[in-house]
Order: sequence, then C-alpha cells, then structure tokens
Amino acid sequence: MKKIQVRNALDMGWQILSTLAIVAFLLGLLLFGRLDSLLPAYSPTEVQSALSSRPFTEIINNPVNAPYKLTVFFFSYITSNPLLATRLAAATFGIATIILFYVGMRNWYRRRIAFLATVLFACSAWFLHTARFGSPDILLPCVVLLLTVCGYWIATAKHSRYSYVAAIIALSLCMYVPGLLWLLGVAAVVRRKDIALLSLRLNARQRAIVIGTAVVLVILPLLVSIIRNPHVGLELLGLPNAWPGLVEIGKNLLYVPVSLFAFTPVNPELQLGRLPLLDIFGVVMFVLGAYYYFKHRTLDRTKLLLVFLAISTVLIAIDGPVSIAIMLPAIYVIVTGGIAQLLGRWLEVFPRNPLAKSVGITLITIAVLASCLYNIRAYFVAWPNAPETKAIYTKTDLVQ
Repeated sequence: MKKIQVRNALDMGWQILSTLAIVAFLLGLLLFGRLDSLLPAYSPTEVQSALSSRPFTEIINNPVNAPYKLTVFFFSYITSNPLLATRLAAATFGIATIILFYVGMRNWYRRRIAFLATVLFACSAWFLHTARFGSPDILLPCVVLLLTVCGYWIATAKHSRYSYVAAIIALSLCMYVPGLLWLLGVAAVVRRKDIALLSLRLNARQRAIVIGTAVVLVILPLLVSIIRNPHVGLELLGLPNAWPGLVEIGKNLLYVPVSLFAFTPVNPELQLGRLPLLDIFGVVMFVLGAYYYFKHRTLDRTKLLLVFLAISTVLIAIDGPVSIAIMLPAIYVIVTGGIAQLLGRWLEVFPRNPLAKSVGITLITIAVLASCLYNIRAYFVAWPNAPETKAIYTKTDLVQ
C-alpha cells in the first residue's frame, strides 16, 4: 500500500514538474525570444530608460519606477548592452505579470477559464508591446495585479502571517509606481476591516518588521527625494507638470474607448498602424464580460473594478506619467468575465450532455487560439517589418 502511495506521489510530482518546465519554456520563449534581434535597434524611449537607471545615483535622485530601474541596473551588469538590459527588465516583470494574472483569475474562476484567459492575456499584442519594450510601463499592470492578489489574500485570510508581512512589504514598494498611490488608498479604504483584523494577527515582532521595512525602504527615501525635487511627488501621484486644457482632457477621455475598440493614434514605437488594442474576439468577450459584471454588480470585485477604471481614465486624461497600460489588467478581467459568461451559458443549455459540453469547450479554445495566433503574428511578424517601425528603432548606444 505504501509503495503504491509513494509511486502515485512520484507520478504526480513528475507531472507537476514537467508541466512547470513546459510553461516556463513557453513563457521564456514568448517574452525573451529574439529580444535583441526582433527589431533593428532600440528606440529613444529605451535610451532614456537606460540613462535613468545608471549610475545608481540617478535612481536615488529620482526613485519613481524604482523597482524597474533597479532591475535594469542589475541586468546592466549581466549583459554588456545597457539598452538590452531595459528590455530584459521589462520582460522579467512581464513574466511576473502573467503569473499574477493567472493567480488572480484562479481566485475568481475555474481553472479552465483562468487558463484560457491567461493565454489570451499573455499573447495579446497589447501586452507583448508593453512587456517586451524597454520602459517602466510594464510596472503599471504588474503592480495593479499585485495589489489585487495581495488584497484577496488579506480578505480571505487563507495564508500565514508571514505571507501577510511579505504582502504588506510588496504593497509598500508599489508606492514607487506613478498613480498607484490613489489605487492603494482606495484599496485600503475598501479593505480597512480586513487590514484591522490582519494587524491583530501579527505579533509585536512582525509589526516591527513591517513598520521598520516600510520606513526604511519606502517612506524615508520618498520623503528625501520629494524634498529635494518636488517634481517627484507629482510624478508619484500620476499628475502632470503642466495641466492640459479642458478640450485636451476631453480628447484624452475619448482616447481610451476609441483606442480599445476602434483605432489608436499613430505610434509605431508601440503599435502596428492604427489597429485597436483589442481584436474582434477580445471586443466580443469584453461586451459579454461587461454584461457578466453588470449581473454581478453587487460584488465588491465589480465595485472595485469600476472605481479602478474611473481612476485610471482620469489619470490618462490629465496626460501625466500614467499610460493606458495601467488599464490592461482590468480590461482582460472583463474579457475573462466574457469567457465565463459564454461558457456558462453553453453549459446551461447542455447541462448533462458530455458531447455538447466538449464541443463548446473546444470551440471556445479554438477561438482563443485563433486570437492568440493573430496577435502573435501582428507583433512578431507585421510590426517589426513595418517601415515606420524601422524608422523609430535606430539607436545602438546611449548617445542620444
């Protein structure tokens, strides 16, 4: 009997390890493959990212996006090309973003839906442009998902006290990302009861660790930087140095839905032509997902999603340092709701027919794969070969 149990445990362990190895290989291929050769050179934005991350005093003087800058600083010692280091850092946070997205979706949906949604998210051209580009924009979706996952852990109380300590430290580091202070504040207000209960579960030593780490790593460096350069404070709040006029703000407000569903402004550095950020399948799933969340509008998750979309739209409209990449997780959370809605309706029609159930799941899987292939081809084939893209990516060193 014990031999059978040991054999089963070994078989299960081998299956888990092999699955993790395959997933790690595919993620590495997707985000790190041809990172230095897909494009002819680097863009001016990537040059600026490299310059702002070295020497180390540059990060101290302006700690905005410090997690990304420190990662670039680290990779600059591994590779001889400081421009490639900006893309390696972005791709690393891209891996973390995909993992956090799956964890978040797995908390709310069944494994099948979470997996399909994560594949769709990871292969979207919008995500690939953000995660493989040498700029700190990838921090926006990554940190938003980190806030979401940590908030869920705190609310459900499924993890040990040490996990909560790590989560609080991670949330403190989020304060270095532009615009996230507003979201962190809203999350703290909404989850204030859970946070109060959390503090009661921590002993004196753990409280000292949390408070000491937050003061040393977060509060003091930020205060010193803001006192020396008030512009840092504006940047951390996601506010612009010079506010645009009302007409410009109105145009920026329209920019969000238009870019998602119709067309984007010409920006060959990050886009192929004027294609929208969502493809046809993504748009259809978004509409179904909006209906799904309307049906579940009483959930805290839905209310937080609406608040997040409102804050993000305002930050984008005032034309500060926050880009539309901040909305990437929320949009695909709604798309995930659409997949859940579509599959749920199909299973309601055929609740006990295994053949019909298999057909429905297969059709949705094929649609997801078709969308992925379209987006991967748009990013890896069409975009780098466009003349407009080649005209932007011409930098080969740090001399601007």
